[in-house]
Amino acid sequence: MEGETKTKEELVKEVQQLRRQVVMHEKADQELKKVGEKLRESEEIYRVAFENTGAATAIIEEDMGVALVNHEMELLLGYSREELIGKKKWTEFAAKEDLEKMMA
Repeated sequence: MEGETKTKEELVKEVQQLRRQVVMHEKADQELKKVGEKLRESEEIYRVAFENTGAATAIIEEDMGVALVNHEMELLLGYSREELIGKKKWTEFAAKEDLEKMMA
């Protein structure tokens, strides 16, 4: 409140409370960094597996757009990732008779 004069004890309590909050935020930040590192490690494992399956593999979005492809898929389709991801629909590459079955 404006014009309110706080006692030394009240100010000390406020500072102590602020210090506890800082410590809590620092701990949370450290935990977040640990989780982020674990996530990066996990993503790397899946990326390596995705790239080295030996099979042409694509991840398709709900709108049928190409979200991700591995190198084998690039070779099979004759397009680079940059040409495929977010720019092509998987339906452009399916045979008409297969497409009808897949969409049923």
